[in-house]
Amino acid sequence: MSTTNRDFSLEETRKMLFEHLASSRLTPGTYVPSEIIRNGIHVAIFSGKEPLIITGSFLDMSSYQKANALIRLQSFKNICNKFGYTNEKELYVNDVTGQDIDWEKKYCAIASKESGQVENGTEKGELVALILTHDLAFTTALCIDVEISEAIGQ
Repeated sequence: MSTTNRDFSLEETRKMLFEHLASSRLTPGTYVPSEIIRNGIHVAIFSGKEPLIITGSFLDMSSYQKANALIRLQSFKNICNKFGYTNEKELYVNDVTGQDIDWEKKYCAIASKESGQVENGTEKGELVALILTHDLAFTTALCIDVEISEAIGQ
């Protein structure tokens, strides 16, 4: 397969992004953590000593399955590297207590949706992952990656 280094216009880029988002089973969103979340024990993907992404409660085995599926994907590793979240640090899965997180009021999140459904920002989807970096571009990149969508899209 050959690729070219062609510059795309903003409109072309926007159109491609919306097409990828529409076909994905994942969509970026926002999440306001409740007190239960702030005080709970969660499954997280760590980069070094910092939790990067929470995939759910430590009581839910699917939280571990999602996290482990992500760190096995080369595309996930590549996206983390491109956005500077790994800097050659190992990605690993571990539990994190809510008290160990310096919580903000609102976070970027990944939510599930039906493939082909076009989002306008007002829908409520099932929370798939909480992104602790406050990086919408990173969150969107994770949502539009086909391998990631297939691995953790519900």
